[in-house]
Amino acid sequence: MGKLSDLAKGYRAIKKVALPLVNVPSSYSEEVPELVAQRESDNALATANGEPAIPDVVTVGLRILTLNELATVYQKAGDFARERGVKEPNEADPIYNLGVSVYTCASACVDPDSDVKNPEPFFGTRGDLESAALELLNSVHIGRDGIAYLAEQQEAWQDSCNPQANKVSPAKFYEIVVGMSDDNPDESLKTFLGLRPGMRLNSMRIMAKLLKTLQWDKSCIGAITPEKTSSGSEL
Repeated sequence: MGKLSDLAKGYRAIKKVALPLVNVPSSYSEEVPELVAQRESDNALATANGEPAIPDVVTVGLRILTLNELATVYQKAGDFARERGVKEPNEADPIYNLGVSVYTCASACVDPDSDVKNPEPFFGTRGDLESAALELLNSVHIGRDGIAYLAEQQEAWQDSCNPQANKVSPAKFYEIVVGMSDDNPDESLKTFLGLRPGMRLNSMRIMAKLLKTLQWDKSCIGAITPEKTSSGSEL
């Protein structure tokens, strides 16, 4: 087996993710009365038309993208930005970044209940990437946050399937943490955005474990709590 084509044929694993739809707040946010009223109105209209109620959450399948698919994503994102007046599309432009997210979702999101060896696209029709992109852009159920959520989930899944992308040396990790502690918000943001989603998740987990250890260290008199100054403010 001296060539890539000699390797056994396989298929890409699919990760199932739960996607909250528009008008459904994050589990970290408090319920908003206006959103509750809108969901009730949407479902009443669906019922009146003989349609199923709109769920709060749908399950989407995510697969990793090949290099050829990634190249198409970036090419389409560039076209997307230029069509909207961006002369030189790049990662500093929000329209270009939106295009990357849209075409990532259009390419990577599949029907989780279809054949894993040849899954059906979740958005649009098979073989028509533009139909998937248009469905995402025009959907009243997905929205900006839904697109961003799916795109970042896909990046994290891509990282998980390519573990080396998440590994750094202890010295490099220390450098990242120091960069995040910079008093300059712009520099901290630059450091954070410079990490791939999988690395962000790993870093957060490590720091959470360290914080938990510090708070519940048995050698301490008690759990660490913010100290108060004489004026009553917390340090």
